[in-house]
Amino acid sequence: MHIIEGILPESKAWRVLTLIPFNVSARATIQLGHALALAHNGELVLTILLYRQDPEHIKQAKSALATAQEICKGSVTIHPLIIETHNFHGTLADLIRRTNINLTLIAAHDTSPYRPEQMNCDVAIIHERDDTELSDDGTFNNILIPTSGGPNTTHALRLLLPMHHNTKLTAAYITRPLPDDQHQTEGDSRLRQLLEFIDAQDRVKRKVVAADHVITGIVDEANKNYDLIIIGGSRLTAQEMARKGNIPATISNRSQPPVAVIYHNTSRVDNVLTTLAWRLQEIIPRLPLHERTQIYRRVRRGARPDIDFFILIGLSALIAALGLLLDSAAVVIGAMLVAPLMSPIVGTGLAVVMGDSRFLRVALQAVMRGVLLAIVLGCVAGLMRFNYPLTSEILARTQPSLLDLGVALFAGMAGAYAICNSDAAAALPGVAISAALVPPLTTVGITFITGNFQLSLRALLLFSTNLVAISIASVIVFLVLGFRPSTTRAGVKEARRAVQQQSVRLALVLLVIVSIILFVLSYPVAREDFLRREIRDITFQGVATVLDGRLTTLDMNDNVTNTNIPITLDISVESNGEVPHANVVALQQYIATELQRQIELNVRIIPITELDPFVPPTQTPTPTSTNTPTPGPTPTSTNTPTPTNTPTHTPTSIPTSTPTPTILATNTPTSTPTQTPTPTQTATPTPRTAAIIYPYGLNVRSEPGADNDLLGFLSADEVVILLDETAEDGSGALWQSILFEGQTGWVLAEFID
Repeated sequence: MHIIEGILPESKAWRVLTLIPFNVSARATIQLGHALALAHNGELVLTILLYRQDPEHIKQAKSALATAQEICKGSVTIHPLIIETHNFHGTLADLIRRTNINLTLIAAHDTSPYRPEQMNCDVAIIHERDDTELSDDGTFNNILIPTSGGPNTTHALRLLLPMHHNTKLTAAYITRPLPDDQHQTEGDSRLRQLLEFIDAQDRVKRKVVAADHVITGIVDEANKNYDLIIIGGSRLTAQEMARKGNIPATISNRSQPPVAVIYHNTSRVDNVLTTLAWRLQEIIPRLPLHERTQIYRRVRRGARPDIDFFILIGLSALIAALGLLLDSAAVVIGAMLVAPLMSPIVGTGLAVVMGDSRFLRVALQAVMRGVLLAIVLGCVAGLMRFNYPLTSEILARTQPSLLDLGVALFAGMAGAYAICNSDAAAALPGVAISAALVPPLTTVGITFITGNFQLSLRALLLFSTNLVAISIASVIVFLVLGFRPSTTRAGVKEARRAVQQQSVRLALVLLVIVSIILFVLSYPVAREDFLRREIRDITFQGVATVLDGRLTTLDMNDNVTNTNIPITLDISVESNGEVPHANVVALQQYIATELQRQIELNVRIIPITELDPFVPPTQTPTPTSTNTPTPGPTPTSTNTPTPTNTPTHTPTSIPTSTPTPTILATNTPTSTPTQTPTPTQTATPTPRTAAIIYPYGLNVRSEPGADNDLLGFLSADEVVILLDETAEDGSGALWQSILFEGQTGWVLAEFID
């Protein structure tokens, strides 16, 4: 790169690079570059690239630069450059890198080939007609941004939002006319979602345009007193436009205002994050701007340390200290509920998101003062221990692990969300219990004053883990809910983003450091737990196979990971019979061989007697005799008494139940089912279906090709019926025929699955 005239800027600033063709008028390109540099409080780099140092060309270039500087009216720093190049793209990429360009503007009728996808910055390609009439003051009073509701338009709108409020911005949703004004409802919804995503509800006017073709709709609307048309493009369409032109060129030829297509410089990570942000907005809608303002004020007020803050911290520390000394979990939980440390910690997360350095400093000072007060009161409480051993509640705060990091992350998310949502405010006490803040600090004081410095450091690590995790979790929640640095004043946006980036980097570094320390501390514990489980499993299996018994209890020495000392096992075994000494020795050898360690074994044999299940016999009922009177002869009246027959006892026959033998196991032959002929049904063809996998939805065309009539719109994950026809358009893209609302439509095959 050889600079013929001018000096490269060296200071840091937001810069617009405007490539000027020295032999063609590019007034709209120059005016747009100047307007954007002025809106972003940046600088304008006017550049002409020449392929050779021809005196006539250099003269024309100097004249074009002078004319361009006359067009730029306003308090903007301008850097005019004339550069000789033999490699257009290499020189342009080097210039963008050396001057820290944020946006490059290129006139579409420039004869030099341009490739926006190879430039490391945002690129705007301006299509303007020679007969276009522009304002003499170099401003754009009315700008149209046509859109289909996708994310590409957001980048264009973010560039335009800082422009002066006298510039009217109109976002027009272009769609086909639908019955019962359905296009109006759909368009309003898509535009509302788009503008909420960038906080531009009041700054941008919404408009729904119904037309049979997207180009017709844009052109008809563009010719209604607009000064400029801005279209958000993608890197994919940039290649097609460089080869043969596309919709923007067609619109530029048919519309009076100039057309600018803005391509955002994105990476794969940016695309993933953008897609994730759009999906999250559908699940968790962003809070309106006025609600975010109220939350910001409330959190900032709560993060400011006042007398009430220190009183509650002191009381919470004393309650926690007494609960730790008394080994009372209930008292410790009460101290968690009293502690107000959650507010300034969540405030640090909000300060990082907003890039507010003063707010961040106030919140961190509140946290540090509260930490020191709690530790000092913990030291005072440690003097009351009277040489008693450390309780289990104290020791529990000196054993941090990676699980504590996970608890703190989710607790921080819950706390930040509860603070932002009044309906979820009832969850704050539970969050305070989950993210224990004051008990670890009082543990630091108690263990420090008693000389257990290593335990003090471990307790301080637990608090640091909670502090870092809660802050980062709060940052995530606030970003999802739509909090962003202020962009209302020139220069504030860049400064706050710098604070935001530095704070996020520092927080991530601290998170990595804490995670590494926790992993180092947790690994020996996890290793010992794994070894203990292995010892228990091997011993259980050995008792069952060698002793033919059942393991009931197993105790082992504490330091089982130390290979220099033998493992002592004290076990109890239940056995049905006598266990010879040789079998116990064999068990010891089995365990030692499996573990490859020295084993000291103490075995207690508990003899047991196991009986088979007893099936009681079925009781047989005893026959019971019943006296049944039998009628005798009828007495006859005679003079001589006739003896009467005595009633005879006749036993009544009673059925006797016979005992049924109990059958323990019966092999019942299985009957073979007889096959019954089943009528054969004629298979009915099932229609093929596919789902839309493009995250922002897909347009349905009447014929293969992006320039054909638009039949409608399919949202992401919507299922469609596939027809058998496929076709390619002029660019080689494959199109799939589908059934759409009772008629045949065409969609791009690569975006369905």
